[in-house]
Amino acid sequence: MHKVPLVTYILSTFALTVAFSCRPAEEKRPSAPRPITLRVAAASDLQPWLGVALESWGKSQTPAIQVETIYGSSHQLATQIRSGAPVDLFLSADRAAVDSLAEQHLIEPDTVRPYAIGRLAILSRKPLLIKNIRDLKEAEFRHLAIASPETAPYGKAAKSALVASGLWDVLESKIVITASVRLAFQNVSDGNAEAGIVSLGHARSAAAGNPDLVVFEIPQNSYPPIVQYLGVVRSKGNSGSAPHADIDRTVRALAEWITGQECAELFRSHDFRKP
Repeated sequence: MHKVPLVTYILSTFALTVAFSCRPAEEKRPSAPRPITLRVAAASDLQPWLGVALESWGKSQTPAIQVETIYGSSHQLATQIRSGAPVDLFLSADRAAVDSLAEQHLIEPDTVRPYAIGRLAILSRKPLLIKNIRDLKEAEFRHLAIASPETAPYGKAAKSALVASGLWDVLESKIVITASVRLAFQNVSDGNAEAGIVSLGHARSAAAGNPDLVVFEIPQNSYPPIVQYLGVVRSKGNSGSAPHADIDRTVRALAEWITGQECAELFRSHDFRKP
């Protein structure tokens, strides 16, 4: 049998290794870019419609962007962001929650801006027909649900409207405090409270699908404006879906869309005013 010299074998093996490692770059399969996913933390008064709008915006981008939305009271969401929750954009129901995060260097200060002004309404169940806020004084009911005046902007505005009407002390024993305006609305919708002071958007959305619910908008001059603010979360790329620079550009583009003219009619159609 013919034997290959050891030196010749080693050199041949080395040559094959070099040949495979030196293939042209175009023969290597390029890795596909990771799709961008944005996570938006939003005040609960936006819950009836915001998620669908953001998904539609994401699909209209090139390439398409996935937008995930979580809801809660503004101060609860701010607490989660402080704890490192993977959030890219914060839509608060008031400015205080956004400003506090900006002061702690968790929100980009140059992105803090108003995006909507909320409106209050009384949502009540038939046969309790409330056509004026002062009707609450004579109406027979056991529970009036409102969000917390201490932490929730809609709760603070609800208390202001009741105080301005001289009803806070009269109705205090009937008032049920909830963590968010969404929960106040849910109490009325589920029948646990006969009436509640909630966002106008929540109230009209619920009444459109339930003939047993009645809506009365509280005059806007009876409570301080509920000016809602947003901010881009500084810990960019928390979603881990793309490089930080890509996340930053994309989330800023989304913030611009929300505060721009293109989105103005969308907010008005859901009973918000634009700043």
